[in-house]
Amino acid sequence: MDPPGIREALVQAIQQAQSPLSAAQLARAFAGTKVDGKKLAAKHIAPMLAGDVDSGRLFAWGKNYWNRDPETLARERLLAAASEMLGKTGLATRAAAGDPKLQKGLVNKVRDALLREGRLREMPAAAGSKSKRVIDTAHPWPFLESEIAALLASFGIERPASQIRTLLGGAQGTPVPAPSPVTASTPAIGAIATRLFDAMTRIAFSPGASVTFQRLRTQPELAALDKRTFDEAALLLQKEAKVFLNAHGFAKAIAEQEREQLVTDGYGNYYVSIFAR
Repeated sequence: MDPPGIREALVQAIQQAQSPLSAAQLARAFAGTKVDGKKLAAKHIAPMLAGDVDSGRLFAWGKNYWNRDPETLARERLLAAASEMLGKTGLATRAAAGDPKLQKGLVNKVRDALLREGRLREMPAAAGSKSKRVIDTAHPWPFLESEIAALLASFGIERPASQIRTLLGGAQGTPVPAPSPVTASTPAIGAIATRLFDAMTRIAFSPGASVTFQRLRTQPELAALDKRTFDEAALLLQKEAKVFLNAHGFAKAIAEQEREQLVTDGYGNYYVSIFAR
């Protein structure tokens, strides 16, 4: 195999991998391959892949390589975890601990950048706690729901979460009925969620790559589903920690027909694509 052929084979192996690969792993995978008459070794990998990393075709994960940008993945995980209203440290820990793990320093850097740009914001601690809570300012509805419920409770008033969610939907300019509970105890939804996951895995460009919901809705095994059922199945996969959903930050600004292709959770959040954890 000539050197250009070796490099392309290495790139393909990395793009198909489900987690970052080290130079040593790549060298072992291509044992017996020779470069300039010498056995391919780990020391040969970095020089061969330097151009692909510089061009953004591959991404460096420390001394490893993968097809996903670690900073982009850190951003996605931080925004997804922000709905839990954790403190700065807890948020970074949660985002770093996914599979594959992210370097804590990188996650802290991305978190601080999101705070500076205003996408994340620190809010006062909840009653009985000393830790400030970090929220996603584009999707503050879980925080607002908890604050409204706490305020009402301070006056001895209790209201169902569904009423508060409906109120928040109206506050966004789009009244949204509270979604029915999404749980694996609903056999039909659980089966559909499995079907959706299998379709996503089948058509993804590479393992871990995002697939748009617009494309997924056209797949033969999903095309007949009504929007509510499809959306609940996607949300169930996220609740079961099998996938991440990528939020659409400007859903209110797009045409209604386009918005119908997104997944919504009934809190005013819209998601444009999905990828396996």
